[in-house]
Amino acid sequence: MSDTATTTFEPILVVATAETDGGHTHAIWQVETDPEVQRGDFSGAWLVTPEGIQGFAGDAEWIKDRHDPQAMLQALLRYPVLLTDPDGVGRRIVEGAVAKEKIIDQPATEKAATQAIEDAKETYAAEFPGKRQPAWGSIGPIAPVDAPAPEGHGENAAAVIAEAMATAKGLRAWIRDFNAFDKLRVRRLGQVTQLHSELTGVPLRFSS
Repeated sequence: MSDTATTTFEPILVVATAETDGGHTHAIWQVETDPEVQRGDFSGAWLVTPEGIQGFAGDAEWIKDRHDPQAMLQALLRYPVLLTDPDGVGRRIVEGAVAKEKIIDQPATEKAATQAIEDAKETYAAEFPGKRQPAWGSIGPIAPVDAPAPEGHGENAAAVIAEAMATAKGLRAWIRDFNAFDKLRVRRLGQVTQLHSELTGVPLRFSS
């Protein structure tokens, strides 16, 4: 998320990587974060292999150097990146394609979401002493949701696609939970403090 004249809610790109014959295969799922856009829906998916690229607008002119997987990653990874395996081989490759500051620190992001709820509780208690707290809910960790292996791909490619899809589905549910809290926060606190008058979007934290 970035602040300009209006708040912009950037998508998140979930990236899974596996070693395959001839190099590496990357499955990329784009997940929306905008609270007004289907509450965290998918909006794109790509499979980058040593042979080329498949997926949404895979033949678009803006995707250059199709013989170069690293160049294709640089073209696709324009938004914050969530790695399915932060300690896996994909991290080194993705860090070679994008700035480290674009790679999401998942534990720190989850902690920030939990802290946002605690901050709302404290503000509500200060503004409305003695009044019962709203049902703020809770935000758990981003956990993969089982996804079926896709058909029509080799074993390794199918596995990496399923891994990306499972994390993307879990991320979508997590975004939905946070956005529900975010809207409630604005509704219950926005009229009493400017600090809580606008939606913030998911509180992403990044690798340093």
